[in-house]
Amino acid sequence: MTTTSTQSRPELEAAQLTPRARGAIACLGVRGVRAYRALVAHWRRVSDGVAPSCDPQWLWGKDSRAYFGLFQLRLDRPGADQVVLIRRTAEAFELHVHGGQLLAQRILEALQVDGASLVDGAVWERQVAREERASAELSAHASAWEGVGLIDALFLEQVEPLLSRACSQKTARFACAQRALWRRFFVRVNRALSSGEDEALSEALVECNALLSNGLAGRRLFAPTTVLILGEPNVGKSSLTNAILGFDRVLTSRFSGTTRDLVRVPLTYDGWRFDLIDSAGLRLTHDPLERQGVALASEMARRAHLALRVFEPTRDRTEQIRAIDKLLNHGELDAKRTVDVLNKTDLPRDHWHDAWRNDVTACRVSALTGSGVPELLQTLVHRALSVYPALCATEPSPVLWLRSQQSYLQQLRDALAGGDCIGARALLAQSATDDYDREYEQEDDACNCVTEERLA
Repeated sequence: MTTTSTQSRPELEAAQLTPRARGAIACLGVRGVRAYRALVAHWRRVSDGVAPSCDPQWLWGKDSRAYFGLFQLRLDRPGADQVVLIRRTAEAFELHVHGGQLLAQRILEALQVDGASLVDGAVWERQVAREERASAELSAHASAWEGVGLIDALFLEQVEPLLSRACSQKTARFACAQRALWRRFFVRVNRALSSGEDEALSEALVECNALLSNGLAGRRLFAPTTVLILGEPNVGKSSLTNAILGFDRVLTSRFSGTTRDLVRVPLTYDGWRFDLIDSAGLRLTHDPLERQGVALASEMARRAHLALRVFEPTRDRTEQIRAIDKLLNHGELDAKRTVDVLNKTDLPRDHWHDAWRNDVTACRVSALTGSGVPELLQTLVHRALSVYPALCATEPSPVLWLRSQQSYLQQLRDALAGGDCIGARALLAQSATDDYDREYEQEDDACNCVTEERLA
């Protein structure tokens, strides 16, 4: 991350860096906030011509900065050319292609279709070189800076316990980067305060606000995203849970009311941890045990990070939504936390209600055949991380995972916003007095509370 302000960062720029003439190699430059995703969209592996992982950490998780592969000019047509991709900075890349001018021109045209603006090669090189120098200078300051007092205790020393709780290689890699990232952040703030320049202080304030806007995103590195599976009886909630897990964990039956409890099952997918919670079918009943199960499902719908609202295709969608909302104590589900799932898509189409025939908003799955389950899991990952931009970035960025860190950063942000440089300096020099390990214990207790919610 450089000290360049976010306002000056281009969306997507492309340039030809070598002369526009035949040669052994032509070099193209691609730079901007969308540069990484634009290149990955066209990138194919040499071995099998398949696109690489869409994981945004695909590049920064590797030690190498040069990659050999294929560049597909038209995404809707086969055919690709060999290229070498070189990563200059987090948002600047070079493409080395065969020297024919025709190929270089076609690649630039393909990037223009993606929204890239063409710039002069010399201008592109100057901008990237400036960013590389700023990044190298910042790294040198960060490596020599040790932090003091509260910063050490609250941020730098907390990386080890965070790493010990990471649930996968991906989250562990992200956790490992946090110490260096936070050191660099505090170096930038310290330099801004030392310079006293309005622009530098403004950039520090913008960065503080950006970090705070991600909330406690770092908790997703070790704490699960709770996913409640709810719906009316016999829509296939338990069967869907088993299909997602890949084995029979939850009891299923053709009789309504088989599940009367909250059944919590851990799942790790694509490196992220989830807790699937199967629930009782939502319906009015005189059975006191089943009625208590419906009440637990209603309460969990309010607390869960995400809710899978499961439907079946033989009945009207609106009718099923009304039946579900009627039994939720807090009213309608929050749309931002709800994923609609149409189960039993293996049923013949002539049995489907008209409302479902052309519907494209719900994830279509069949718990019986497994169709659509991988796509549903990808949707879960996307929805779980969409509220945390820092976890979806092409380069790792600092994230908060303790409330005490959040409180400290809010104080620093308020001092910068109020122009109180003395107060901000005092915060950077503050000594540590609290026991921050307690926050991990509290978070572990919060994660386990669902397990203890069982009917007597």
